[in-house]
Amino acid sequence: RILVDPTARHLREERFSIPQISRSIKSDSDQQHFCFIIAEWLLKNKKDKDDHPKWVEQAAKGIYQEGLNLGKRTEALYLARKLREVKDKQQHEIVRRCIHLYTKETFLYKLINKALREEDKSKVDTLGAFCYYISLMNYTQGFGPSFHTNTVYRGMTLTREEISDYKASIGKYKAWLAFNSTSKIRGEAEVFGNTLFVINFTGMSRHGSGIDIRDLSRYPYEEEVLLQTGTNFRVDKVEEVGPKCRIHVTVV
Repeated sequence: RILVDPTARHLREERFSIPQISRSIKSDSDQQHFCFIIAEWLLKNKKDKDDHPKWVEQAAKGIYQEGLNLGKRTEALYLARKLREVKDKQQHEIVRRCIHLYTKETFLYKLINKALREEDKSKVDTLGAFCYYISLMNYTQGFGPSFHTNTVYRGMTLTREEISDYKASIGKYKAWLAFNSTSKIRGEAEVFGNTLFVINFTGMSRHGSGIDIRDLSRYPYEEEVLLQTGTNFRVDKVEEVGPKCRIHVTVV
């Protein structure tokens, strides 16, 4: 059983403020949403195209193994069981279940984003399938949650060097390597870190949108909008206001 605090009404700091590694890219179309772990997993499993029962079982076994490695057997058993409940369902139901499990306060979202940030090849077999299903959120018919194209926010703690890099990148393009949890609630996001990312969207394509997962989240009051792994963005403006820095970007 996974314990949660039913009275908590604020954004979870680790989910909404862990610094994201960004990579410079040449243009708004360069390496669109490229994710090393997912790309490697797809290469290894392309012969089983759309074999959802097999892939979901692989995801369940991988998460269970990772949980055991972390001493989180109870959480791992729960997550694997909930995944297996949808192994024979349609793709959109599997994607919904994966995102719901990703929102829970377990080892899973932390481990996934650490692996994605570090491009950890050792996690391809254990986490690749689960990451793949989450990545389908922008492309799955009947999925349910809506595209979100209004401004969202994320607070982070950046070093002076990282802030300087963003200043030097104004007008240029970067990509975040991991899935990125953002919130519609500016006041909550501003609490975290020394930097507030003000994230806008072009809304011109499926890539250039976030996904509003409030209705799938265990914590709907967080008003979470989830961004794809490998999301490309343009750095528009960097403002330093007192102790806080505001970085304005546009997802493309």
